[in-house]
Amino acid sequence: MKRRVALVRALLATYDLLVLDEPFKGLDELTKQQVIAYTRERTEGKMVILVTHDLEEAKLVGAKHVINLEGRT
Repeated sequence: MKRRVALVRALLATYDLLVLDEPFKGLDELTKQQVIAYTRERTEGKMVILVTHDLEEAKLVGAKHVINLEGRT
């Protein structure tokens, strides 16, 4: 619940750059789809860095650039 509240608060804030680190981790599938749709809506036209291990999530959020480090830093 804390993660969801934190994500919604971040999406409602005014920002120049939003960094989301595994924002959908731990959500059930239905909630995850709803949160992804809301995230996509709220971040349209804004600069977002999304950290995820799930390429499909990045696509659903509307990622335009994807960097895959294959677990390396």
